[in-house]
Order: sequence, then structure tokens, then C-alpha cells
Amino acid sequence: MKPERHRFPDLGWVLYDADCAFCTRLASRLEKTLAKRGLWISPLGDPRTRPLVGLGPDDPLDEFKVLLRDGRVIGGADAMIWIAARVAWTRPLSWLLRLGPCRRLADRTYKAFAATRHCHGDACRLPRRGVSSGATATPRRGSLPCPDDDSS
Repeated sequence: MKPERHRFPDLGWVLYDADCAFCTRLASRLEKTLAKRGLWISPLGDPRTRPLVGLGPDDPLDEFKVLLRDGRVIGGADAMIWIAARVAWTRPLSWLLRLGPCRRLADRTYKAFAATRHCHGDACRLPRRGVSSGATATPRRGSLPCPDDDSS
């Protein structure tokens, strides 16, 4: 009988915010596609994962990350573009998103969406800054409004 060996993905891990319903659904849909390309999916909030990507126990999960086997960490729009370059049907999009104006647009769009990711497809669950935790989030300047936000 061979001893059991720990398996690791060929390229690394895609780490997502498991408290985000949209992120969880997307991770579930992409799991097989990414696994075929050597990427495994795992929650970013796992206490064992946080230090590997430079996050402390109380640091916010403000972007998804790709943790490569060699220890490099790629986050946000850079991670999205890096993954797109490894999937045949999204590769042309990755080339386009690397161009200056498109790259800046991808970064701004990713940051705006990530800031309100808990507000998509459900009532916003982020607390307002400086307000009791029962209130809904106020969108930051340049971000997408929450669907249930009456202040827009």
C-alpha cells in the first residue's frame, strides 16, 4: 500500500470571499474549468489561507486572490486578467484588458464591483460606515449603488 501523499494544484489556488453570494456562485461555476488548468478554488477567509496572501485576521477581504505555487500573490483585476489568459475562450479578452485604457477601465470596474459585491442579487449586507450594523451600506464614491439603497 502506498502512503497517502498530499496533492497540490499545478498552478495554485483561486481564493474568494465565501461570505459573498455572487463570489460563491461564480467560484462554483468555474471550479471545473479552473481545475482543468491547474487552479483549485478555496475560501479566502480561511485562517490558514490569510497569512499566505499577506492578510491579518481582521483585514477586510476586498479582492479575490490567486496564490501561485511559487508563493506569488495576484489580486483583483490583475488576477482576473491572469486567469482569463489561461482559458482559451477568454484569452482574447485578457489581451484586450492588458492594453492601457482597457486595463485602467478593468481595474476601476473591478474595484467598483468588489466594493459592492455583497449587494448583488440580494439585499446589501454591508454595514454603513459610522452607523449601526442594521443599516445598509452607502456606496463609496465611484462605486455601484446597492440595489436597495434609497440614497441614489
